[in-house]
Parts: sequence; structure tokens; C-alpha cells
Amino acid sequence: MPILHSRSRKFKLPYFIGAVLICVGLFANEGVMKRLFSSDGFLEFETRIQIWFFDAVLVLSGLFVLWYARRTAGEGALRHSIRNYPKTTASVFAFVLAAIFWFSTEVLFYFLNHFWTGDRVAYEHHIEEAFSRVATLGEGYQKDALVGYKPSPNMRKTSKMTFNGRPIYNVTYSTDELGRRITPIKTVGKPDKFILFFGCSYTFGDGVEDDETLPFFVGQLASRSRPYNYGVSGFGPQQMVAKLQQGNIKAEIDEPEGFLVYTFIDDHVHRVIGSQHIVQTWGRYMPYYGLDSGGNLERRGDFEGGRPVSTLLFSLLRKSEIAQYFRVGVPQRINDDDFALTAKIFLESRNAFSRLFKRENFFVLIYPGSVWRKKLIPHLEKAGVQYFDYFNLFDPNQTDLHIERDRHPTPKAYRIVAERLTLDLRIQEARKE
Repeated sequence: MPILHSRSRKFKLPYFIGAVLICVGLFANEGVMKRLFSSDGFLEFETRIQIWFFDAVLVLSGLFVLWYARRTAGEGALRHSIRNYPKTTASVFAFVLAAIFWFSTEVLFYFLNHFWTGDRVAYEHHIEEAFSRVATLGEGYQKDALVGYKPSPNMRKTSKMTFNGRPIYNVTYSTDELGRRITPIKTVGKPDKFILFFGCSYTFGDGVEDDETLPFFVGQLASRSRPYNYGVSGFGPQQMVAKLQQGNIKAEIDEPEGFLVYTFIDDHVHRVIGSQHIVQTWGRYMPYYGLDSGGNLERRGDFEGGRPVSTLLFSLLRKSEIAQYFRVGVPQRINDDDFALTAKIFLESRNAFSRLFKRENFFVLIYPGSVWRKKLIPHLEKAGVQYFDYFNLFDPNQTDLHIERDRHPTPKAYRIVAERLTLDLRIQEARKE
């Protein structure tokens, strides 16, 4: 009797382990994880896949442990496995040890990534006022089927940047009822022309006030033309072509004719093709364009839907602390086809603009410092797209022409570009002495 009693107690442990695995797998489901760890109640697709995978592994492992414990109730489970299934047992132990090593390494690099005591640049955003705020992609942004995401309308957002606790900038971004950044210019009479500005944060004006952006300074120098700021941080040329081809923009502009200026920086080619650093951070919902067999531009949804495998791979790499620390990525070289696709997007944008406004006053402004302009310009010229090459206008590395610890332009840089642009467009007005 004592021997039987000892064995019954001995074999309670496998049953307990199996039950715990099943309970954890059932409890740690998507709904519970969302409530515990998601502040906005939203989990990304790859996060949900990871939860489902680990839940399934835990439940199946628990069921297997219970089944195996019941089958080997007459002797030690480990001895039974080693004697009858030596190779399988060795493989399982190797897998478990590898999993433990991987998990421990991820934890180590998590602390290295998140608690490193070196120099740190910090950004802080706060919504002061948003009458129609529907922000689901971060403070001040909302998802949009046409362009991926856009700023919330009627919003005032303070944006602060610090370096090791020292303030770098503290500015306010204001948007109108359509989510465009407000350009607070004073016009002389009623403007008779418009200037549409498209682009990314270099157009929107990250790190500067509403009255320090490129559209603002252009409006100051050409008061008979009204600037509209359609720039959004992180955007590329594909958002412009989507917006223009939709056609609704004409109803958003008061003046009958004018200009369109797109501010180009080299990273926009990466945004067109959906490179890893774009898709795995903010760009998974951005429009995805390609060329069909006839060389025509076609939209293929967004990067998540149009390229699900690579997008999932990029997102999983982003979630790995090891990959983040060593900056592990999928090799991706920019080739001539990528510049051709970018130029094709500019061409179709110009064609859409011309159809809407019966003018071809469409220009690509190549911002100073562009390394890839020599590869892009031949494609622009072949397509007949007008451009301004401002590579030699100034050195963007000059300390007073970019924000400290940040590559975005300062108000001084924007004003230099505005002076040159208004001269090239022949809309600069004579200054009063």
C-alpha cells in the first residue's frame, strides 16, 4: 500500500503540468491580452497571430502531457521516453532548451533596447483640442482607406522633443476641418491662385510652428497666391496620386487655378516600394502601387493587403528585440525600376492635376542634399515632369538649417527654399522697403 500511495503522488505532477498548460492557453486569449496590454483596444494582425499560435501550442502541449502521463502511468515518463523514443526525446529536449535560450535572450535585449542609459532623444505629443478627433493610429491621426492615415481634423497638438532631458523644440500643430495643416497667412485682397503643397514632414513642417513652414513662407512672399498644406508626416508620392485621382480635391480649393509643388527627399523612393523600415513602422496601410504588363500604373491595395507575406515578415522582425538591437533586416537594393515607378507616380499625378485644373503647373521640388536626384531626374525628364533641383541651394547639414539631433529643416531653411521657389514660379512680389 505505501508503494502504491507513493506512485499516485509521483504521477500527480504531469497531470498538474498538463492542466496548467491548458488553462494558460485558454486564459491568455486575444480578448484578455487586449484588455491587459492594449491601451486603445487594438491589436495588430501579427500580434494576434502570435497569440493564437502560442495559445494553440500551450493547449496542445497540455493535452499531450495528460495523454502521455496516462499512458506511462506504470513507470517514470522520462525513463519510458528515453528507452523507447531516444531520438524523439533528444529532439524535444533540444527544442525546449533552444526555446528557453531564445526567450532569455529576447528578455536580455529587451532591457538593452528599452533601458539603455546612453544618449536619448524623446518625443512627446499631446492633443490640446480636437473637435472631431478619431485617432486610432497614434496621437492626432486616424486611419483612412484612400491614403492609409491622415491627421485628425480641427486639431491642435503640441509636439515636444528633448535630448537627455534638454528641450529641443516645443511647437503646436493645427489642422483645419479637412485635416490639412493650417497656414496662417495674411493675404492682400482675395488670392486669385492656389499653391498646393504635397509631401511628407518636410512639407507638413515637423518641429516648427504653423507660421514657420514652407507653405507659410511662400504665402508671405506671394500674397496673391493661397497656400494649401497637404503634407503629412511619413507620406510619399503615392498618397498624392491617390488624392488627385480621386478628384475630390477640386471642391476643397477656393481658387480656380494655380500650382502644385511636391517636396521630394530620397526616402520617398523607399516609401513608394514599401521598404522594410517603412512597412514595419508606420507604412503598412500606405497605398501600394506597381506597373502592370503594359507599363500602366495600378493600385494594388495597401502594403498589408497587397504584400501580406513580406509585410508580416517585416512586422515580426520589428517585434524581435534581438532583431531591433542588431538592426536585422531583409536586404533590399534600390534599382532603376524603383526610380522609374516613382517617376511614373509623379507623371500620373501631373496628369490628374491637369485634368482637374486644366493646367500643367505641376513641379517636383528636389530638396537640398538629395543623393538620388541623378537617378530620378532622367526618369522625370523622360516623362516630361517639371522639377526644381535645389541640391546646391544650401548644405542641409549646416547646423542652423536643420533641427538639432533631427534632420528636419529649421524655419531658416524653409525661408531660403521659399525665396527660391517663388522666384522660380515667378510669383514673388516686390518687397517694400
